[in-house]
Amino acid sequence: MSLYIKRTFHQPDFVITGNDEKILDFLRLQYNPFIYDYLPADTYGIEIIKQTDNYIIKNNGMEIITQTPLYDIDGIIFENTIYDDSVFALHGSAVECNGKAYLFIAGTGSGKTTLASYLACSGFGYITDDCILLDRDNFYVYPYNCPVQLRDGGLKILEKLEKVPDNLQFLDDEVIRRYIYTPGNCITKPLPLGGVYFIERNETENMIVNISTNEKMTELMKAPITNYTITPDYLRLIARLSRTVCQKLIYRDMEYVVKIIREAGELNG
Repeated sequence: MSLYIKRTFHQPDFVITGNDEKILDFLRLQYNPFIYDYLPADTYGIEIIKQTDNYIIKNNGMEIITQTPLYDIDGIIFENTIYDDSVFALHGSAVECNGKAYLFIAGTGSGKTTLASYLACSGFGYITDDCILLDRDNFYVYPYNCPVQLRDGGLKILEKLEKVPDNLQFLDDEVIRRYIYTPGNCITKPLPLGGVYFIERNETENMIVNISTNEKMTELMKAPITNYTITPDYLRLIARLSRTVCQKLIYRDMEYVVKIIREAGELNG
């Protein structure tokens, strides 16, 4: 049993083989729509072997013995992913409004996936919930709509707000617990950049904060999803991007974010 993962603007491709169909089905959930049936010869191979009490994962001449295979495979894929030189890969989520892309930059556990899910359920187009692919030349945003992966806390927030998505599927291998679904309103073509928001959720206030160029550049330097070498060209890219609409977005409730993005979409449309 095997599957082939080929993602846009990512290298290398991965062929994953194994004797446990359940694990391969979970991986299909995570990486759909970048799963293909055909198996090319020159790809990065990962083999998963289920034993009585654990799994053996083989890759690149190394073996890992584990009871949490999904967690370890995610780590292998992440550590070996190289992004195409034509894009700037950022850790964040993104939605579409009025033909423009709006980016939400934040680290792991900051609520960006829950926010993206809420916005998608509120009528915005879904671009990505974790990996933003930004064209280095014209700042168009490429869709990377892997399924949304909600944690327990995010799902509870959406339940409270009555914005639970349809067709949730549960993935659990002890370390990774996710509720996975694909929004119905996925964006399928590159979109011009509408704005960049460095998000921060709190319990007391909603506000947009205009920040200095130095602050913008500092936040953008922390935003990549991968390690980039700091070169003069890279710094020029950061400086160019900082001259677009970049603001800090502090929010108590997600309806405030809906309001902000709709107003920006009307202004930029």
